[in-house]
Amino acid sequence: MQPERRTVSIGEEGGRLEILVTSQKLAHRIARELEKAFGGRAHYTWTDREGMLDATWTPPAPGRSAPPPPRAATARQRRQP
Repeated sequence: MQPERRTVSIGEEGGRLEILVTSQKLAHRIARELEKAFGGRAHYTWTDREGMLDATWTPPAPGRSAPPPPRAATARQRRQP
């Protein structure tokens, strides 16, 4: 267990699932695991100034994956105080 890598919150924003986490690695892993499990595409955007990561997963087009995919999701790293 790595206490520095935690989920801060999970909520819905604009019809999308948003997961706020404390590390870039955890945000990256969540998007990658969704991509592996359900297909679709993971996209990663790092901010230059703050060094934060927005990891976004978009589900595949209907009929392209075996299990029914969830809604799109974004995992974001929380800013450190």
